Order: sequence, then C-alpha cells, then structure tokens
Amino acid sequence: MFPGKLTFLAPGKLLVGERAFWVAEDTEITGGDICGDPETSEAEKCTADDLDAAAEAGNLTVEVTIKKGVAGRVTQK
Repeated sequence: MFPGKLTFLAPGKLLVGERAFWVAEDTEITGGDICGDPETSEAEKCTADDLDAAAEAGNLTVEVTIKKGVAGRVTQK
C-alpha cells in the first residue's frame, strides 16, 4: 500500500506521493471526499472520473494498492 497526497497527471493517471499509477475500470475507489458527502466518513463507491476530479481539486490524502502500475484499490485516508 502506498499512502500519500493524490495528484492528477492525466485522465486515469494519478500520483500518490512519488508513485504514479493508472486507474482501471475495476479499480475499487471509496471515500466521502472523492464522491458523495465529505461531511461523512462513510466509504462510498466512486468512479474513476470522480477520482480524477478529486485529484484535480487537490489536498486529498489516500492509500493506494498498486500492482503492475495499476491501482486495485484507492481509499480516502
């Protein structure tokens, strides 16, 4: 797992800390600040587009599981 600040590089390509990764169709993405209600800490299922938008907005800390350059799971911290 790689924890850190999420940074937008290109659609579907993001950076966590110093590690770049791709987002696949089956990547599990959860977090109230990524999509849904940021006032709740409940894990909501989000889309890759939601994740791109959250990364572009900045200041989001996540934990990412990466295998062969592709994220299996992205979870808001």
